[in-house]
Amino acid sequence: MRAALETHDGVMRSVITAHGGYVFSTAGDSFAAAFGSVPAALGCAAAAQQGLSSAAWAGDPIQVRMGVHVGEADERDGDYFGAEVSRTARVMGAAHGGQVVLTEAARLLAGSANVVPLGLTVLKDFPEPASLHQLVIEGLVNEFPPLQTTKGGRGNLRSMPSPLVGRERELQRCRRMLDEARLVTVTGVGGVGKTRLAHRLAEEAAVEADGAWFIELAAAGDIESVLHTVIAGLGVQVS
Repeated sequence: MRAALETHDGVMRSVITAHGGYVFSTAGDSFAAAFGSVPAALGCAAAAQQGLSSAAWAGDPIQVRMGVHVGEADERDGDYFGAEVSRTARVMGAAHGGQVVLTEAARLLAGSANVVPLGLTVLKDFPEPASLHQLVIEGLVNEFPPLQTTKGGRGNLRSMPSPLVGRERELQRCRRMLDEARLVTVTGVGGVGKTRLAHRLAEEAAVEADGAWFIELAAAGDIESVLHTVIAGLGVQVS
């Protein structure tokens, strides 16, 4: 194990330095590093996985799981603290050895990186559903079991960049209605936040149910168009 950890640490430190990263914390065999951009962090993660895969191990190779997130943190004596640091650790904890998982916030700034959606899930200590993605790394295995999280759901919902504010009464009413009926319709004049409210409700429902999908029906002019749009949005094959 000592030789394996030396190999692991050597690969990690070299690629972090090469991509302009700053190691602000280590614990056991884990590294926490900060980067100037999301592409730099993802480039480092990919290079690290490739380096670990090709390293000359004395015994069984160490499989490393990685999480990438972007957000504000508090700096103190060269270390970083705060909710976003904890969130990054939870994202890493959801991954499997050899897998790189990133948040929706990181995906939005990922540039040309090849990522695939993993759906909505709930991270420990963070009640709002999170939309997570996986970095596809050339030349390596990119298929893994479901994320190691407490709950999750299928669908195409993407987490909103900011929390819903000031609609708790409406949310509670919609929750009660959704418990009692299979269809809940939100109506109102344009621009009052109907879609945002429905999206937040769907995020919550996706965690407990089989998932949630967003399907745009604005262009559907008749019932046949509605049916075809829903079928296409769900990805259902009809023969």
